[in-house]
Amino acid sequence: MKFLFLAAALTVPALSAQAESERSLQVSGTGEVSVAPDIARLTLGVTAQDDVAATAIAQMNDDLAAVLDRLADSGLPPEDIQTSALRLDVQQDYASSDGRGEITGFLAQSTVHVTLRHLDALGDIIGQAVTDGANTLNGLSFDLADRGPQLDEARRRAVTDAAARAALYAEAAGVTLGDLVSLSEEGGSSGPMPMQARAFEDSGSVPVAPGEIVISAGVSLVYAIGEE
Repeated sequence: MKFLFLAAALTVPALSAQAESERSLQVSGTGEVSVAPDIARLTLGVTAQDDVAATAIAQMNDDLAAVLDRLADSGLPPEDIQTSALRLDVQQDYASSDGRGEITGFLAQSTVHVTLRHLDALGDIIGQAVTDGANTLNGLSFDLADRGPQLDEARRRAVTDAAARAALYAEAAGVTLGDLVSLSEEGGSSGPMPMQARAFEDSGSVPVAPGEIVISAGVSLVYAIGEE
């Protein structure tokens, strides 16, 4: 019985020490960097419509070839020009009394993805592509060719923000801030800045304002804490 009493008495300090070591403060922080973009990613659409499928495809091919030639003549390297999404859709009219779809024509479509590394030429290139047959802007986004330095700075600012929050909360709660126990990265926003799609009806240089993009990072810090 004496042995059992001593064993129980020895476990109490151990449990108290474990509870003390588990006292912690977890905080999150964010950091942002605003910077002017240096590249644009442009997605142009070329469409042609006709009652005959072969004619629609032929017209689309001619317009696509003209757009690609224009982009090449603008000095864009081949690796920055890519075609995709070649398709032919049947157009049908379901307004007949029997409810059966009546084929009214065919729509041939193609997509051209372009990376522009000289933003000053963006408006002219869009206008020229429209003149040559591109009739839909499916997407335009601005980005950085190398996001690494700006993303690292956003991470530094996130850690600074989280550490300041931890110090404030510890002071307000009347506890001491101990060692940093863990640091983990949370979701940030570092994707390109998109613009909405639009259809073109006329040509000419299209005014485009790149503005700035925001690169953000988030972190979570856990500190050990003790009593004041």
